[in-house]
Amino acid sequence: MLDIYGKPIYEYPPTILICDSTSQLILEDVDDPDKIGSKKDGLSAAYEAAIKGPAGAQRAKVISALYSQMVNYAKRYNIIIFSINHINKMPAMMGIPVKQFRGLRAGETIGGGERAIYLSSSMLRLDVIKSVGNKTASQVNLGDDVSGHIAIASWIKSKSNSKANNCQLVFTDVNGYDQLLSSLWFAKERGELAKKGNYFYVNGYPQYPFTLKNCHEVFGDNPELFSALYLQLRDQCEPMLDNPDHAQKKNRQLMEQIRADIHNDDDFSRGDKMDMDDIYSQMINDD
Repeated sequence: MLDIYGKPIYEYPPTILICDSTSQLILEDVDDPDKIGSKKDGLSAAYEAAIKGPAGAQRAKVISALYSQMVNYAKRYNIIIFSINHINKMPAMMGIPVKQFRGLRAGETIGGGERAIYLSSSMLRLDVIKSVGNKTASQVNLGDDVSGHIAIASWIKSKSNSKANNCQLVFTDVNGYDQLLSSLWFAKERGELAKKGNYFYVNGYPQYPFTLKNCHEVFGDNPELFSALYLQLRDQCEPMLDNPDHAQKKNRQLMEQIRADIHNDDDFSRGDKMDMDDIYSQMINDD
């Protein structure tokens, strides 16, 4: 297919770019290894110089411009940018904590400037709430010598889901963010994981009891539990998602309202109204 200028339209396969993290970039000093080698403490000195004082403000400005360029390339070449940023403490102004963004608490900020906040389509926040281990009574015991943490994952910004839902994820030093443990912990915390005595079981499979300590072994020996757990959690998690039929209905109502406003606007000529009406009609039909 050709565009309106007669040039071919290309569709690029989706690509994922992971940045961990852009705010940690050290700019011109790192580009030249000779500059790093000439400093007394090498790379650490270059880093300290880059994040403090006027150099830090200049660095944030450059990173903001970099974000804008990355988004332009991402839209053109169908690239998904997965950027990881750490939440930092912001110095209080006149003793009063400053609030940067509704998804951040007072006194919190994301390094590298605010551009990443406003250019991103979705933002997932992770807050550690519990420790995994067996050394103290306050820790969650998931097995001998298993350490880690449990974090709340919450969407503080999302263009694909209007519901502000959250869930808990389990991170261990064995499997990182563990999909099976996180799913079972999620169901347990919501009271939707069946229990028999001190053991849990998946709906329809009471003959395979397990605990959070030995769930990997039980599921490994009985692989049919994976599909059964998926079907169970699919029904339990469905209310957390937007209804696509409802979203499409809302989009149609919005498009019809826009078309009505165009026809009632005396600033447009009859030809302009017809042209714009054709554009929005095509958008509705494409949906």
